Amino acid sequence: MLRGLTRAEALRQGSLSESLELPPSCKTCLPNDVYIYRPELLSEDKKDQTAEVSSASSASSASSATPAPRPALFTFHGGGFALGHALLIERVCIYICRKAGIPVFNIEYLKTPEHPYPEALNQIDEILQYVAENAGTWNIDPHQFFLMGLSAGANLAAACALRAREQSNYTIRGQILHYPYLDVATPFADKDPGGHVEVDEITEFYSEFYAPASMRCLSYISPVYATEAELAGIAPTLCVTAEYDILRAEATLYVKKLQSAGIEAEELVMAGMSHAYIEQWASSGSYANDIGVGLPGSGSIGVWIAAIEALDASARFINAHTKC
Repeated sequence: MLRGLTRAEALRQGSLSESLELPPSCKTCLPNDVYIYRPELLSEDKKDQTAEVSSASSASSASSATPAPRPALFTFHGGGFALGHALLIERVCIYICRKAGIPVFNIEYLKTPEHPYPEALNQIDEILQYVAENAGTWNIDPHQFFLMGLSAGANLAAACALRAREQSNYTIRGQILHYPYLDVATPFADKDPGGHVEVDEITEFYSEFYAPASMRCLSYISPVYATEAELAGIAPTLCVTAEYDILRAEATLYVKKLQSAGIEAEELVMAGMSHAYIEQWASSGSYANDIGVGLPGSGSIGVWIAAIEALDASARFINAHTKC
């Protein structure tokens, strides 16, 4: 399992990305917290698995004929708030970077149990603030930020989108939630089973450390409990669910609540899929494979097709909601 993965270990695993060096003023951030992918630095002769990624120090040499500022995507991997690593979805980030043609900031957020709520959210906000304040470094528009998360990472994306309404120096233009974990308060035994997903006990175990029971109905912890007033003004949402996923019902409910609040929201159901199918496509060493999650015959052509379809839909959503 790649929890606590160091940069040296990541490089030995084949990652070619470089991290953003954040200043000491970012109190909650650690070295190598952010991996940046820019479309202009991705070699055309390389496929989905490799990339050259810029850091803040190298991006300043951009051409004087700089095009108009572009959107940026911030991604959050899954893992029950405790497992996984940003580099496990590197292939996802590179694919979206190429498909949508925008920079992708892949965030290695703080993990429970060492860092319970709200430490990861505070860290993410600091990173977004820093990138917004230095947007010219990557030629991006701080008022065209998009968020994308998988499973528990989608929970963080949704909570971040809720909090972002209070910000003035950056704007969330859209959020993309893949099989999101939006109800931390309800025990897995009480959820609609939906299928044969096998992460319930593990995810619930780590969720115990993420937030105490008395707080788990708060909207920043369980976004599905957000009121209509709390949802007002939140960014348009694409929610991509898996047909056989215990988390599907809460994602469907969240989409309906967004729509009732007058928010543009859509659910895309991936037929025949179970939880973490994108991680199955992205990396044979992902936490999903480590703990035995997913469909029989992992790595099948069906998983590959579904993952590409979901990521293509994500790229279309970004392009459709980019302000010209």
